[in-house]
Amino acid sequence: MKIEIRQGQYPGEWRMQAMTDAWPDASRAIYEGTEQDAGAIFGAVLTWFNPGASCTADVLAALNHAVTTTQDRLDADRPLITELADTATYADVKTALGDMLSLSAWFLASAFASCEQGNVSRAVRAFGRAAYWHGTFQAHATRIQCDLESPPTGPAHALAQREDQRLKPEFQAFCRAVKAAGADVRRLDDLMNVEGYDPRITSIDARTLKRWAREEGITFKAGRPKKYE
Repeated sequence: MKIEIRQGQYPGEWRMQAMTDAWPDASRAIYEGTEQDAGAIFGAVLTWFNPGASCTADVLAALNHAVTTTQDRLDADRPLITELADTATYADVKTALGDMLSLSAWFLASAFASCEQGNVSRAVRAFGRAAYWHGTFQAHATRIQCDLESPPTGPAHALAQREDQRLKPEFQAFCRAVKAAGADVRRLDDLMNVEGYDPRITSIDARTLKRWAREEGITFKAGRPKKYE
C-alpha cells in the first residue's frame, strides 16, 4: 500500500491519499466512494498515536504502528482488542480504544491491498469492516468524553474528585505493569525510580502509595534501607 502524504495549510494538518494510478478501474471506483472514510481513519490514527507529528515519516510511523499492532496479534493468535474487566482503569479503556482504532487501520490497509490486486469483493468487505471499527471507536470515545465533561454529583462524586482518588487508578495500572515486567522492587524508592507514573503522585503520602501498590501484589521489604545497599 503506497500513500502520498502532504502537509496541509496549518500546523498538524496532513493530506493523505492512496496512490491509485496502477489500480484497475473497478478498484479506483471503490476507493473514490470511500475516500472520505479512509481520510477520517487516517486522521484518527494520527491524532491518537502521534498528535505531535511534524514530518511525513512521523505520519507513516503512526499508521504502520496501528497496522502492525493488529498483525502481530493475529500472528500470535491473541485477542485483537484488550478485554476490559469490571475494575478497568482509564488507562485500560484508552488501550482498548487504541486497539479498536488499530483494527480499523488494519482493515483499511487490507482493503487497499485488495484494490491493488483487483479483488473488488474482498476490498468492499474490508472497507466495510474498517468503517465499522472506526465508528465503534468514535462512539466509545465520544461517550467517554461526555462522561468526563459531565460527571455526576453527590458524595460519591466528591470522593472521586479528590486528587488521590483521581490518581489512584493510573498509579495502580503502573504498579501492575512494573510487577508484570519483573522489576526488582523491594522498597517504595525502587518503585518510584521506575519511569511511567504521573509526577503528581509524589504529592501522595508514602503510606498510601504503599497500600495501593500492595493491592496490586507488590510486597515491600520491612525496615529502613541500609546506606549504599
